[in-house]
Amino acid sequence: RKIRIISLCQQAFKELWKIQPVEVDGFTVIPCPDPTFLLPREKPVPKPKPLTRWEKFAQAKGIQNKKRSRMVYDESSDQYRPRWGKDSKANIKPWFEEIKDGADATAQPFSSATKERQEKVAKNEVN
Repeated sequence: RKIRIISLCQQAFKELWKIQPVEVDGFTVIPCPDPTFLLPREKPVPKPKPLTRWEKFAQAKGIQNKKRSRMVYDESSDQYRPRWGKDSKANIKPWFEEIKDGADATAQPFSSATKERQEKVAKNEVN
């Protein structure tokens, strides 16, 4: 049985090598012969889905889906930072804050900003 398998494989390779080999990018390739018959499909070819209302509108107006990149260039630090989330450009806090005219020079600007933020959050939670 094993000998028969080996002889069948050798015969198949001999038949393949009867076809003229072609060299492509330094490799020897044997082009497969055209199929002699086509196998039928089990199910019919699916019909194309109809466009949604939005897709029809976008096609008519020429609107294309544009993906925004996750990284955005930060000119102050000369590097790319995430557009949102941790280490994003919006989450960078300044290490100094200017004192406005007429404001108390001894007041802590960072703690007052924190208080204002906490008040806004509390106001949102009430609503």
